[in-house]
Amino acid sequence: MNRGAPPARSGIKLRVALTCTSLLVGAVGCTDGPSGLDGETHPQFSISDNPEGTPARIRATSGGRVDFPFGTGQKNPGQLYQTWGAHIADGNADGIPDANSQLEFTDHRTEARMNGKPLTFKSIQFTSALRIIKGNCPQGAILARGTLDVKNTPGQENWNFRLILCDANEPGSKDFPFDQFDLLIETPGFQDPQTGEQYRMHNHFTGPPNFEVDGAYLTGGNIQVRAS
Repeated sequence: MNRGAPPARSGIKLRVALTCTSLLVGAVGCTDGPSGLDGETHPQFSISDNPEGTPARIRATSGGRVDFPFGTGQKNPGQLYQTWGAHIADGNADGIPDANSQLEFTDHRTEARMNGKPLTFKSIQFTSALRIIKGNCPQGAILARGTLDVKNTPGQENWNFRLILCDANEPGSKDFPFDQFDLLIETPGFQDPQTGEQYRMHNHFTGPPNFEVDGAYLTGGNIQVRAS
């Protein structure tokens, strides 16, 4: 799916401090937020003051591409993009994902390469999965947490992560707003080079100062969420 291409941006370097102290962030809900690719204002997730969500019978499958920075739904030139695949299920509606839930994520930015390969995360386990307020996600949205490993380094690390999947459209739709993908490394010390913040895929380009908008808009692929 071709979303266009913004001007090239450079100067990206990855700074990673291999520490494993747990950090819990704020709750996730919805509020009216800044505009996206179409220039219109859409409801967005805010990480400030809304409930975490509720357990539900969940089945979420997703895979595709986002282009961060800046996550606005436009394709960047060159290697400034990320890809992932994920499957999250909770058949018991108890907030605990099934054992076969998994995530694999790759950052293709040249400067993010580690040990000669693209930076790649793989989930170790999912510890929670909840249905959250839908906002701009009429097909459904979930918030999941767990631990992951950096595949580029020896041994197994336990980085805490938070994942938000927003299903905004049916598969194949080219209407904006697109589905949104938000991956945050919650463990302190893993910084994104462009934003200087914790490593996170989200819509960073728009919005008032200090207003964090969840969800980089997809530039390819699909998110499908079923939660009841």
